[in-house]
Amino acid sequence: MIRFSILIAVLLTVGLSADDMEVYKESSDRYFQEQVERLNGGSLREKMIAVENLRRIKSKRALRPLIFALKGTSTYGEAKKGVVQPENPEIDQPLVNVDLPQNNEPALKFLASQAIADLGSERGMSALVEVYNVLEKKIPENEKVNLPKIEEMNNVNAAGEILRSIGKLIERLENTQEIEGVKYRPSAEAVKSGIETLKSALTHKHYYIRSTAADGFRNTNRSEILEILISSLANEKDDYVKAAILSAIVNLKPSDSEKLFDLAELIKSDRPDVRIRVSIGLGSSDIVNAALYLRHAMQFEDNFNVRNQMKKDLQTLNSFKTVDVSTTGAYKDLNNGNNSPSSVQAKPFKK
Repeated sequence: MIRFSILIAVLLTVGLSADDMEVYKESSDRYFQEQVERLNGGSLREKMIAVENLRRIKSKRALRPLIFALKGTSTYGEAKKGVVQPENPEIDQPLVNVDLPQNNEPALKFLASQAIADLGSERGMSALVEVYNVLEKKIPENEKVNLPKIEEMNNVNAAGEILRSIGKLIERLENTQEIEGVKYRPSAEAVKSGIETLKSALTHKHYYIRSTAADGFRNTNRSEILEILISSLANEKDDYVKAAILSAIVNLKPSDSEKLFDLAELIKSDRPDVRIRVSIGLGSSDIVNAALYLRHAMQFEDNFNVRNQMKKDLQTLNSFKTVDVSTTGAYKDLNNGNNSPSSVQAKPFKK
């Protein structure tokens, strides 16, 4: 039966003629162009769908349109309020700056930054850093954080997601260089620029920006930046940001049992948003003992949203947990943990 299936697959493959491939390519190009046109002239919802579609394509040719969307620019030169028209219309000028609200929706920047990070190109880093530097100056200390409805997002949400995306892109660039076995100078410069931006964001006046900078460092998956996080933690006063920094440290260094205990202690905060942040941090830690802290905290949790988040994070922790009873199995991937939190008895909670 297996041989028969393979034979059919081979015959189907062989049956594709050059004309068939040309039709497929034309259809693919047409689909790509449709998404680009939506980005330029569609409604906010259509633009958001186009970004997600371009993200799924996973093609480097989507990078330029996504950068245009992130920057709030257009590839068209038609007359609009706020558009700088080229002096000579006959000369092709593909980038025309547009300073219009509908071209700079935070929700669109939020999604575009994620898509750019996924493409893993050093060219995307300069765009992410540039747009973040513009947005962060517009964020006052008391600006509200609008979550989780994406249509209601503001500059705080957009800037925060750009920082997370910078971290993801750093990891992608580092992995690419390791695979290719060569240090590509533009990639190295992009990584340096990203790290400096994240480091600067850790001192931002808005607590949410500082917390997402910690998320960005976590996304880099680079243990050498732990000193930056530890230094920032020593000077941080906000519990929400502390939870984010501790989560990053625990993710980057799961064997740091003291930081895990410090993170778990914050789940007793009176602020629901802090408890949610701690729960997310414990849920993403891949450390078995994190589940013990969440189960205990749920016994005292009265807030529906916090309790619901704890349930989700417990499910995440338990979904792939298969610990061998003959080992101290610290992590979900079955690595032994002789110097890990699970090899140390979990500290009891005190209400």
